[in-house]
Amino acid sequence: MRFAFSKLNQNFPLACETIGYNWSQHKVYRPKGYSFFHWLQTEKGKGYIEIESQIIKLSDNQGILIPPNVPHNYYPDSNNNEWLTSFLTFYGRATPILSDFIDIKNFIYFSDLSEELATFIKNNFPTFLNDDLDYLYTQSSLIYNFFMLIKKNYSKINYIPKNDPVTEAIITYLENEYSYSITNKSIADYTGYSISYQNEIFKNTFGLTPLQYLTEYRLRKAKYLLVTRKDLQVQEIAELVGFPDVSRFIHLFKNYNNLTPAKYRKTMN
Repeated sequence: MRFAFSKLNQNFPLACETIGYNWSQHKVYRPKGYSFFHWLQTEKGKGYIEIESQIIKLSDNQGILIPPNVPHNYYPDSNNNEWLTSFLTFYGRATPILSDFIDIKNFIYFSDLSEELATFIKNNFPTFLNDDLDYLYTQSSLIYNFFMLIKKNYSKINYIPKNDPVTEAIITYLENEYSYSITNKSIADYTGYSISYQNEIFKNTFGLTPLQYLTEYRLRKAKYLLVTRKDLQVQEIAELVGFPDVSRFIHLFKNYNNLTPAKYRKTMN
């Protein structure tokens, strides 16, 4: 069963666009992505997601969260008669802040859903079948709870011990000084470790170099400011998060988010 809201509720911090449960899933082709956040999970059978040059199998008790405007395709397994899915698409003014909170980039894939997350749509589906005002408030709260379940499950899967002195020192420096000019040498001067040693330890832990982590952190801060500080111009935001060259900032932002800063801000209005 699938339910779609006939009109968007832009005044709500979080709102549902569509919801489906035990839906017989057909092939979907989205070269420009989708306009809203999209959660998709398998209830029965098997399908495949093509995203970020990867092909991800989505079997029973597995799910994926895809942010707006990330190109992707998905389709049933050719050897399976039917792929039954549950899905939720949603939007709202609060999504940029909550996106930063769960630290989503181009997608989050779950190979084993917790019971709470796996049954969220099934348990709450009836509440989304009404667009009366009272129900809209409840739905907004439920989508917030859904974000918290995503964070809770994602944190368990991707937990990284915080007792490593090398990575702790680097993270502390980057997140405190991100608005200033930072180089590998300035990080090494702060931590007291050699550049090669600290970069090796950091990359083994996070899969990124310190400077790559810094770029992503700055861009997350920029997304937050684009939505919450409408009084600031794009160039001002670029400088505040550590990009004195606004052209480079726009280029990096578009690469990471598939939208320019101005278009991203406009979609969140």
